[in-house]
Amino acid sequence: MLRRLTAHPLTQLTLARVRELIREPEAIFWVFAFPVLLAVALGIAFRTRPPEALPIGVENGPQAEEVRATLAAEAGLTVQVVAAEEARRKLAAGRFALVVLIGRPGEPPTYWFDPTRPESRLARLAVDAALQRAAGRSDAFTPGVAELSETGSRYIDFLVPGLLGMNLMGTGIWAVGFALVQVCKARGAAVIAVGRSAKRLDRARSLGADATINAAEEKVAERIRALTGGEGADVVFELVGVRETMDASAAVLGKRGRLVFIGYSEDLFTVSPLRLVIDEAQILASVGNTLQEVHDAVAWAAAGKFQACVDRTVPLEEAPAALEALRRGEIVGRAVLIP
Repeated sequence: MLRRLTAHPLTQLTLARVRELIREPEAIFWVFAFPVLLAVALGIAFRTRPPEALPIGVENGPQAEEVRATLAAEAGLTVQVVAAEEARRKLAAGRFALVVLIGRPGEPPTYWFDPTRPESRLARLAVDAALQRAAGRSDAFTPGVAELSETGSRYIDFLVPGLLGMNLMGTGIWAVGFALVQVCKARGAAVIAVGRSAKRLDRARSLGADATINAAEEKVAERIRALTGGEGADVVFELVGVRETMDASAAVLGKRGRLVFIGYSEDLFTVSPLRLVIDEAQILASVGNTLQEVHDAVAWAAAGKFQACVDRTVPLEEAPAALEALRRGEIVGRAVLIP
């Protein structure tokens, strides 16, 4: 019984997550505390509240008080009589949903509003209905009203599942290196891929890498210097973040080169400030993306410029075998679990 429970896919995924947190205790905040704090903050900001009254302005004039009294008697409207200039200013600032301009006696009023704002279009209907009824128009019928208030329609009901999905997504195996090879080639760069697996290096070359270096068999710094004619690399993406790879990444930087950290571990990065100053090198880090970069990535994928590196798809009950294959370095790219 215990063996079956230990081998269960959910147990294996949970253990993998726990081991990750043990290796990187700082991630506990982002995995547990941050989603809770975010849910609380946004839940307060977007809590369920009664509908707000629509702010209506009435241009000051001979009939302004009569129009104000008519609209004030309507539920859901707050009405204020203001001068024409103040009405224009508040309407432009969004403090009024609509302004009623009163013409000469006997002339119909004019509704001044921004049709691109939903609340202004709603105010136009409510104000017109109230003034039309006050002028003698009668409704052909009185409709029934059915109000909806159920779980699932609030903002927080969408937020919490989204946070859970984001957390699960963070536990996935993402082939960042393979994506970088394709992005850099699309940008016109000469790409040198470094790794310890012959299969992964072959995959990188098939995706466009101009050269590959097996760090288990070659000296990375010497090989890169040789490939670049002694100049070194213009940009180095550090995806592992352990001392060995960080030292090698710093060593291969060329003049005015940039070292970009994406991967990380508990190991500390040590570099001589003198080296950075003399070479005018830059050390950067990347953890997210801009909205425009998301649009660009989706457009490139739609155009077939990217290849998704999915090594295998396995059913959820075979998750332990997939994790073991990952530990042995057999998975090249992503492993997708099918529920």
